[in-house]
Amino acid sequence: MKKVFCFILSIVAISFLFGQNPKSKKSSVAEPPFLETRWVVLSIEGKPVSTKNEITPYILFDKGNLYYGNTGCNSFYGKFSVRKKKLKMKYSGATKTLCKNMDTETQFLKVLKQEISHYVIENSVLILMANNKELMRCRLPSDVDHFDKSSDPSIEVTAPSLNQDKIEKEEEKEVQESRE
Repeated sequence: MKKVFCFILSIVAISFLFGQNPKSKKSSVAEPPFLETRWVVLSIEGKPVSTKNEITPYILFDKGNLYYGNTGCNSFYGKFSVRKKKLKMKYSGATKTLCKNMDTETQFLKVLKQEISHYVIENSVLILMANNKELMRCRLPSDVDHFDKSSDPSIEVTAPSLNQDKIEKEEEKEVQESRE
């Protein structure tokens, strides 16, 4: 009986010692989730983003495979797919308001239209990459770690309508006419 008890105790002790995986222990500082986190844009292609805009430029990746945000002037949206930190984004459109400083927006939309290959989250900073080139660097907003869409009633996400192309062409025409 003693031998059986010692044998079982040995098995339990060995299972306990070898069953623990030190890599599975979570660090004290968890990285924020990629999805449903509001990412404030710090830099675009290595250039710091101007903070002179009334709205801080940001991007949010939603669970419904839609991304959206604001360039500091206009709202934008698109679709994305992510698998093992590989990221494919398809820019769909943006509002067309004219603002005093359109430089940040121009750079922002240029990056969104490029082929983004993957993302990295390091020290709570999101980095969108095209192969080995850093396209955009974002951080968590200082006031909120996790963005709740219901807390910001100004954000409304809708799927593009069937007539979206026609509407965008009309809006583009109006913008061109107002510039002339």
